[in-house]
Amino acid sequence: LIFIHDLFGLPNGLNKYVCDKFSEGLPDYLIIAPDFFPNGLIFGDDPLLERGSSVFRKALWTVFTCKLWGYIAKVSWDNVSGEVFNKTTTYLYQQGVSDIVLQGNCWGAYLAFKACNVADHKHLIRGSVSAHPSLHSLAGMYKEDAMALVRGVECPQMIVASKDEPSSWKPGGMVEKTLRDQVTIGS
Repeated sequence: LIFIHDLFGLPNGLNKYVCDKFSEGLPDYLIIAPDFFPNGLIFGDDPLLERGSSVFRKALWTVFTCKLWGYIAKVSWDNVSGEVFNKTTTYLYQQGVSDIVLQGNCWGAYLAFKACNVADHKHLIRGSVSAHPSLHSLAGMYKEDAMALVRGVECPQMIVASKDEPSSWKPGGMVEKTLRDQVTIGS
């Protein structure tokens, strides 16, 4: 299972907690959580923040200084995330892993859908779970069509929408209908 963290990054205690719970509940599986924000890229390069600032403080600073979208743009699939994902899957190949499941939270859900659309990975990914998927917001920011990404997946998807997602992402919405209509996914 490749765990794809949220916008707060891997150092966020909640992300580590979730990975630990996966490891406890799935003892026969390899749980891997790559850091898709190398060197603290998403929040860590503002000279006005002292070294060692908490993730929460960095996130607040980023939002209040209106730099959030600029930072998110730095970690697009083309800029950073695709490379990290490719290194991760290469490592897994070397370990003899032939089946991968993705679990993406918030920003990570975008990356999970993106990975499910990349030809080099489609044969390897067996399914994906997206919790509080922000694909509807992030795809546009990355100049992509969210529904095109949804239509491009060829493996089962589980969407865990929060109250904040638009109706199209909630049970019975357009995303569910589109995924159910996928010939390769089935019912």
